Amino acid sequence: MTVLSGFRGQLLAVPFSPGSAQSDLTPKTVLQDLFEDFYPGQAWFSLSRNGTLVYAVGNISQTKLVRVDQSGRIVSTYGGPGYYETLSLSPDENRMAYVRGGRIYVRNLQRGEVTLLTTEVEAPTMWLDRFPIWTPDGSRVVYSAGGIRGLYSKDASGAGAPELLLPKEFSQLPGSMRKDGTLVFTGIHPETAADIWSLRPGGKPEPWRVTPKQENSPKFSPDGQLIAYASDESERFEIYVSPFDSPLQRIPISTEGGRCPVWSPKGDRLFFRQGTKIMAVDIRPDGSAAGNPRMLFDGGLSLATYGGLPIAPTRRIESDFSVMSNGDFLMVKAEPEAIPTRLHVIFNWFEELKRLVPTGK
Repeated sequence: MTVLSGFRGQLLAVPFSPGSAQSDLTPKTVLQDLFEDFYPGQAWFSLSRNGTLVYAVGNISQTKLVRVDQSGRIVSTYGGPGYYETLSLSPDENRMAYVRGGRIYVRNLQRGEVTLLTTEVEAPTMWLDRFPIWTPDGSRVVYSAGGIRGLYSKDASGAGAPELLLPKEFSQLPGSMRKDGTLVFTGIHPETAADIWSLRPGGKPEPWRVTPKQENSPKFSPDGQLIAYASDESERFEIYVSPFDSPLQRIPISTEGGRCPVWSPKGDRLFFRQGTKIMAVDIRPDGSAAGNPRMLFDGGLSLATYGGLPIAPTRRIESDFSVMSNGDFLMVKAEPEAIPTRLHVIFNWFEELKRLVPTGK
């Protein structure tokens, strides 16, 4: 038999038979230009029993870090194209932490200097570091370490070894941290799906909002009193706000769907995703909406909801974009080559696969 998997634009085939040694399982590239989600192995292809192969074409490495104004106009571009994912702006707005190719980097936005923060990842692998957030003083970056390692923090300069914050019991994605060091994060549990947990300094994880539905992307308000988050308890994801000390006091914010809430630096406004649209709504001190959400701009497929790609409405998302004090956004832009808009179909592909990867059967 042959096992197929996508990795970085390639379809890989591994000949496999019971009792084969690990050293014999050498993957071979059998197809190029295959579109793949940021999570390795989640490639867009399907193979029927009669050998018909269908796959999406796209180069996910053609994305860029950009700064856009509230009309969606690109103001600045940072660096060249790459496999960019989630990003986070430092409290002093001078630096940006982001994920590229499963590793976390920190970029100085003024001087352009780039520091590789995490170096433990070996590629190709599924054990990737993701979802960086900043500590309130801007000295460290908290992130979800790949594999079985859990939540870590590391000096933002790159110096020293990572510090373990929480061993991994299940998938844990950092959301935000308030000034006293309390962390809120998303925990992915096989029985209760995505839930929101809190971790106080020196304490143990505590459930903040754990239900049979999905809750994710928790964000502290600037004063640390409120948490904005996304939940699908209404059968589609919407944005809600709750006091941190009263998570059952749930205040609806969005009205037609929403993900990835982000507070304005003053805490008087919430921004969130609605499909590929960036929405804004004014927020009262008690956390309620002062009016209806309004669209700022629609990025279409070029500024979409996860790493610049139009796939995120069905995915878990944490650090999707950041808002600066002047109202500009830091986001990921997908070039046309990165957007999967075509499907290729190949008939009788089993014969080609046998030729490329003989199995002896």
